[in-house]
Amino acid sequence: MNVKKVGEFIKQKRKEKNLTQKELAEKLSITDRAVSKWERGICCPDISLLKELSSILDISINELLSGEDIEKLEIDKSEDILLKSVKQYISVEKKKKKKLLIIIIILLIFYVLLIFGMYLTYNQVNKNDNINWYSYSNKKILDKFFVALENYDYETIKEMEFESYNTGQVEDTLIEDVNKCDEYKEQRKNGERLSEPGIICKLKYFEDEGLKFLSHEYLYQSYINGTGEWATMYDIIVEYKGTKINYSFSGFVRNGVIAETSIGLVGTPIFDKETSDMSNRIFSFFSKYTEWEE
Repeated sequence: MNVKKVGEFIKQKRKEKNLTQKELAEKLSITDRAVSKWERGICCPDISLLKELSSILDISINELLSGEDIEKLEIDKSEDILLKSVKQYISVEKKKKKKLLIIIIILLIFYVLLIFGMYLTYNQVNKNDNINWYSYSNKKILDKFFVALENYDYETIKEMEFESYNTGQVEDTLIEDVNKCDEYKEQRKNGERLSEPGIICKLKYFEDEGLKFLSHEYLYQSYINGTGEWATMYDIIVEYKGTKINYSFSGFVRNGVIAETSIGLVGTPIFDKETSDMSNRIFSFFSKYTEWEE
């Protein structure tokens, strides 16, 4: 379609009807600027105005879009076809817009789900929003430690490093060979108090006594203003002779080494003497170097 030709044709027919641009615009409920743009070939009339504009100018829609007079016989044959084509074009354009809208909506949903997933991951790592990647690596080390406890996995524990409360250094003596635990126990029974048992022998004692480390649940990272460190907080549950005991755990990891750890009872449970003694041993285990009585 020749836009300039259509514009000249509209101008010609308007003048034949003795109409000004403003008068034609008023009949169509538009501005005279719009009519001016048509006649200068800047743009074409909106498709919704074609029928009414053709009627005012006393021409067919086909003539309007062609920009010239057409014989009556040809008008009758072609106008229906033209209208059908225009309707088909509108239908196709609407479908294209609908598809584009659907694609945009799908992309928006995907983006929202992605952001939501990142948010959930972020909060899973740190529920109180005090998160950094250094503290996240500490959590991974303590998770590994707890899983090893729950499975009495001595080999995994022997691969880990623990810092001594007394020296502040990593000491190999904290992780002894599990085969030496019975020997150590005999020395204790004979009244020989050479040293405190290490982590492996304490854990072996728990296994022999039937203590079960049931579960650990990560709670949050707590920033300690005085030291500038992150304490990793857990809720842990153990079971001893049918009694479940719930503790809150706090642990520090420094340069990949498990350092200070401590626990506290959740609530005020009442135990019999045997369970109370075992609970004291659990306190001793997590502080690692407090007195351990055989």
